[in-house]
Amino acid sequence: MSSLSVVIPAFNNQIQLDRCLNSIFTGDEQPNEIIVVDDGSKTELTSNHNSVRVIRKKNGGPAIARNLGAEFATSEYIFFIDSDCWVCSDTIKKINNLIDDGAHGYAGPYLATSGEEFVSVYSDVDLHARYSNINNSVVYVHGTYNLILKKSVFSAMDGFDINYPRPSGEDFDLVLRIADKFGPLRYLDDVKVATDHETSKKKYLTKQFYRGFDRVYYYKKNVKLIKHYDYYTLKSDFYDIFSFPVLLVAVFQPLFLTYFVAGFAIFLFRSKGFGAYTINYLMWLRLYLFNVARFSVLFFGLFAGVLRRLV
Repeated sequence: MSSLSVVIPAFNNQIQLDRCLNSIFTGDEQPNEIIVVDDGSKTELTSNHNSVRVIRKKNGGPAIARNLGAEFATSEYIFFIDSDCWVCSDTIKKINNLIDDGAHGYAGPYLATSGEEFVSVYSDVDLHARYSNINNSVVYVHGTYNLILKKSVFSAMDGFDINYPRPSGEDFDLVLRIADKFGPLRYLDDVKVATDHETSKKKYLTKQFYRGFDRVYYYKKNVKLIKHYDYYTLKSDFYDIFSFPVLLVAVFQPLFLTYFVAGFAIFLFRSKGFGAYTINYLMWLRLYLFNVARFSVLFFGLFAGVLRRLV
């Protein structure tokens, strides 16, 4: 039977880490080991579970933290999960059953658990559209919130690229490189983890700015690999990313209304079937306006990232 190590990078979030660890220990089955990498928290993170290995290091970002955790992992497979996530009762059991088939990697989704906060609703709508875009049960990119990789494959790729200072693309980068060399990962909709979505508009949009800023490196580095089908990047994202500059130029032109109506129609179409909330059209309009704001901020981040690399 194949063995499984869980690697969890953490930073200044003891309460969330405790929830993550407790969800694993109360599950139907246990992994062979759990490794927590404290990425330079102001107050050292701890665990009430004696079997958890906590490694402390100077703050350097999630890519370095995950690489360090993987280095200490002794199992054949590594399950990467974020410290603000938690597993379902059968998640580890399902993973243990999966890894016996010897595949090089697996990926699973978030489980939507948010309340009715506006940004949480937006996040759920957005994720629903992206997950429903998966074809053939395989993915070429994926996040580390729910990622299982064979350690030998992880090592062959030299792990995560440490040039990403924030959680902004190091996971997509690694999975894309793995898919190019070994083939895409198996996507398993029933192997779930849960998380709380961001509820603050300011914090969410700030993250989007830095995501755009750091993604310039990702796009430049992987320009030849991004040709692969990417379920997470919707075709409409390319429309959305130019929302702000087009609206800015067209603000005094009839095209403004045309572009706005077309964007709203695309937003509704890609989100159809989302039934977790009873959303009226006024709420859909608010969600779309926030979507425009999100991609406007992302555009500024990308623009700033390009300027930085030109200087």
